[in-house]
Amino acid sequence: MSGPRSGPVGTLFEIGGSGYPAGKDLGRAFFDRDRDGVLDAGEPSAILRTSLAGDITDAELTIPSVAPGDYPVQIDMPSGGAIEESRTFTVTQPYITINPPGGRAGTQVRISGFGFIPHSSGTVFLDFGNGRWDPPGEPGQNVTTDWDGNFTTGLLTIPVFLQPAAYPFLTDIPGDGGPIPVYGLFQVVP
Repeated sequence: MSGPRSGPVGTLFEIGGSGYPAGKDLGRAFFDRDRDGVLDAGEPSAILRTSLAGDITDAELTIPSVAPGDYPVQIDMPSGGAIEESRTFTVTQPYITINPPGGRAGTQVRISGFGFIPHSSGTVFLDFGNGRWDPPGEPGQNVTTDWDGNFTTGLLTIPVFLQPAAYPFLTDIPGDGGPIPVYGLFQVVP
């Protein structure tokens, strides 16, 4: 079995192999969300088919929205029998940092993100309470992650009208934490 060993929600897990009978449906691979060793309704799965050369090709799973942790990717060949192979996939939690993490209203900051899905686009923004970017009042920036799933914004200015308090920066980048949202706090001081 091939595929990455870890990544955030939304990671593409490709399954491959060689030396199998040519042109056959061999069984299934699945992401075992509840870790019970059984393919349940709603768990991502892929049919394992071989090419004329006996290679498993075009079998891929998208890691679903689950909490960070270790989950098995199971291989069941033929389908319905015992699990022939299992690999642990670690779902990671992307995160952001704010530099500096606090200051007066009017401070300029950079936001850096780590561990997102590579080559994903979205927005990083200071949220005033509704969970989405509302320009022009909320500072934010469109970003695209690099090969490693990381990004850094240009300078963003904390609005001068904000009162002292902690304000969240949020992301809407695909794979941004699944059931655990990605955010960072900027502390406005007097």
